[in-house]
Amino acid sequence: MKKKYGLALEGGGAKGSYQIGAYLGLIEMGFEFEAVTGTSIGAINGAFIASGEVDKCINLWTNQSLKEPVRTESMAIMPEIKEDADFLTTLKELVKVMHKGTIPLTPLKELVYNGLDEKKIRNSKTKFGLVTVNVTDKRGEELFEDDIPKGQLLDYIIASSYLPVFKMEPLNGKYFLDGGFYNKIPYSMIESLGLTPVIIRVNPKDYRDGKFPQNAIIIEPREKVNSTLNFDSEKADKLINLGFYDAMRVVKKLIGKEYYFEPITEHEALTIFKKHLFKYFEKNKSDYKYSSTYRIFFEEYLPKAASDLSLGSDYTVVDVLVSIVEESAKKNGVERFAVHNITDITDTMNVDDFLTTSFRQNVINKIKEFRNL
Repeated sequence: MKKKYGLALEGGGAKGSYQIGAYLGLIEMGFEFEAVTGTSIGAINGAFIASGEVDKCINLWTNQSLKEPVRTESMAIMPEIKEDADFLTTLKELVKVMHKGTIPLTPLKELVYNGLDEKKIRNSKTKFGLVTVNVTDKRGEELFEDDIPKGQLLDYIIASSYLPVFKMEPLNGKYFLDGGFYNKIPYSMIESLGLTPVIIRVNPKDYRDGKFPQNAIIIEPREKVNSTLNFDSEKADKLINLGFYDAMRVVKKLIGKEYYFEPITEHEALTIFKKHLFKYFEKNKSDYKYSSTYRIFFEEYLPKAASDLSLGSDYTVVDVLVSIVEESAKKNGVERFAVHNITDITDTMNVDDFLTTSFRQNVINKIKEFRNL
């Protein structure tokens, strides 16, 4: 039976364009989603996805329509909350500052009211859900569109994104705060529908993260990608590309740290090294400790290359090859956002591109020793 998927979108302000890119990558690979849930910017992106207006969302991100509503200095009022603080403790700290906000809510309201259509969201085949903090009732709320009174859905999307830096305004008689203070990644809502979660994060993996479901597909950047408050169209465009190819990486099991290469086996990686390096080893045998080209490769070259490339002790032949190819690709201006066949790049490289610093130095030292005999 075909798996049924639901999308869970993390909160993260200006990093949210990454989610749209990842979604586009997933759709290109044939994914279909029965539901989408989100927190904060994830709720806004999710609402566009649910209503079938992704193109409008892309336009908002890339044409600076999502202008920065929050200045960095405005965040100074935010309280320091311990990572392990429970919800009620967190809420207590937030209540202390929530009426100190000075930023008008108008830009956020205009974005939601002008960009989204409640009827389209409710009539969509894709179920929509969001997370917010109901300050008045002192509880976090995980709500699907059917749980929200008609005519108030857009208000609740705003409520999901309501940082304390905004001027507090009641929505339908109650005060709300950003859903990220309760549940940053609402994959449990997807599970409650009996769907397999596809989680799109906007932050790199962190040791403080909780455990995600074993069957979940998790798409996330490998490094910090942007400031939460830096709404910039050029950076948004880059993040859309990054999200698109990171989704490809996860689903198609692409390899590479910064680039995206079709997967290869250890045997295939060794074959590439043999093609480009073994003749060099054979020609310069006298410079090495061993006479066998295989021993030169495995006992001299690989350990030094792995050390130079900071790969750690559990490296593989593929790891070393990919790191070397990425260095060469960066040096030669190879387009990052594309899926590459690693052989196509290695065929443009010369022997020097494969020789890392300490390996070259080792050869130089051996030549010096030989001359001093």
